[in-house]
Amino acid sequence: MWGSIVQDLLYPGCAACGDLLQVDAVEHLGIHLCRGCAEAWPQRQPEPPQPGRGSSYGPYGLWPYEGTVRRLIVQAKEQAYSAQAWALRRAVTLEASKMAATWGWKATTCWCVAPPSWKRRRQDWYLPHFLLAGFSQASGFPRSRLLRRCGRSRDQADLNGEERRRNLRGRFRCRPGRRLPLEVVVVDDVTTTGATLRESMRALQEAGVKQVQGWAVAVVP
Repeated sequence: MWGSIVQDLLYPGCAACGDLLQVDAVEHLGIHLCRGCAEAWPQRQPEPPQPGRGSSYGPYGLWPYEGTVRRLIVQAKEQAYSAQAWALRRAVTLEASKMAATWGWKATTCWCVAPPSWKRRRQDWYLPHFLLAGFSQASGFPRSRLLRRCGRSRDQADLNGEERRRNLRGRFRCRPGRRLPLEVVVVDDVTTTGATLRESMRALQEAGVKQVQGWAVAVVP
């Protein structure tokens, strides 16, 4: 028994699959993974258009929604403050901080999340809020809850692209009384058809935000 406890302390589990890390431990984007999970981490998506080339560009995803990234997101979405959520937050913060520097975002660029579904609001745990908080604290970019959901809509899971766009049309609004920045990045955890991020971007632009980008941790291939 004591040997097992000592082993657990000396060799913590892989952040994605939980297997003990021994000789095959790999550090990737600030998190410890077994070699199999490190190899299954997908390549980063191609760079999006640079800021300043238009008022709207995106949505963009850091990684494809597959492999180890998908495994972490699936677990983190349902388990509040789990080890997978913290591991994903470290990886997202490191990668997004590097990319934000290359994109040339100003220090005043504000980041916000796409409005959560009614299901997620009832759960009192919303992964994009958690991930954005870590990135904002590390990078110094301001964040604000600029958007809210108006009225009820159907669950997006079983809808196709056009149905998702119709389902969300007009459902997002900027919160009243908020001073809107000139530049905003809207963050989500996963984008499938881009409907949620595009509707968020539309709401911000209609309210007067000059430059908006939709940005997700992962995009469904």
